Amino acid sequence: MGISVLLQGCFDQGSAALWQDYHMRIHNVFAGQIQANEHTVQAYSPTPAIRLPPRRDRIIPLESPKISLWEFLKMHDCALNSLIAKRNSPLGKVMPPSQYLIYTQAFIPLANDCMQQSEISPTLKNSLSEALTFYRQHRRTMIQNAVFHAELEQLFHPRQGWSRERQFPSTGIPEFNLWIQALSLSTPPQLDQGKNWTTDVETSLQRLARNALAGHWIDEITKATHQLSLVNQRMLNTKPLCISDRLSEQGKIMQTVFQKHFAGNLQPWISELHRFGEAFKIQFAKLVDGHPAMTRFNYSLFIDPNGPWIHFQNQWHDHVSQWQYHLKQCGLMPAQSES
Repeated sequence: MGISVLLQGCFDQGSAALWQDYHMRIHNVFAGQIQANEHTVQAYSPTPAIRLPPRRDRIIPLESPKISLWEFLKMHDCALNSLIAKRNSPLGKVMPPSQYLIYTQAFIPLANDCMQQSEISPTLKNSLSEALTFYRQHRRTMIQNAVFHAELEQLFHPRQGWSRERQFPSTGIPEFNLWIQALSLSTPPQLDQGKNWTTDVETSLQRLARNALAGHWIDEITKATHQLSLVNQRMLNTKPLCISDRLSEQGKIMQTVFQKHFAGNLQPWISELHRFGEAFKIQFAKLVDGHPAMTRFNYSLFIDPNGPWIHFQNQWHDHVSQWQYHLKQCGLMPAQSES
């Protein structure tokens, strides 16, 4: 029971009970071979494996098109007039990227309508045409600015009170789907074609800020990597429990631990983290494509050999290999049993 005492209070919520129990089971199997002590089983202290780029690097500044006051006054018969007035109000000048994105989507159809009016001057028509070109050319940047703003910081920030009952979705982060779809469209969804899109943008960002899925997932795979490395070291330094493939009493205990606690508890949890990670990786690559700072962050998170995702997968692969080795020594590998 020494392991239980050493680990008590060392974990945050989430997978704490699972790892504490698993360490105890592994200790019970291999305790006769190596001595468990505070150097073997270390407390887990959650630290951020990587950090999001600062907001100033995530948000790419855009210089909005200008329309002169004289031209603006000439648009009194266009519905665009009131939209531009709202944009130039005190609140409009400090609107967050998501509201700026919504503004541009409202601007495009209204500007097109305004340009169709016969009394519009060539100068005003040219100004509106330049504005339309600007918004279309920078559409991807505006979408990325919206999703990479303050809500992303909350998404990557783990919070107290996380429970394993809140499973990681196998399809990744649901709120990302709206933004991936918007990036994939050749033309942006127009408000006159579907007014719900405006509400969907704000709802998606609010949910993104609340769920903190990415932060908890990074915390959990970092924790898993640490705990697996400790268990792997213990199993690596242990002599075989059986001789000449003959099943010993200690080997029978190992078989029970493997079936009940590895296959029954740990493997499903690791699979949940892995499935979410694979889906999240695909989603995130689509979102950050073409964005310098976030592309580098994506590399650090998912691709870098020294990053949390690759480390997590490597430690899990090593752990499965350790189990295969010890099971084989006792003639308990499935292929051996079938023959």
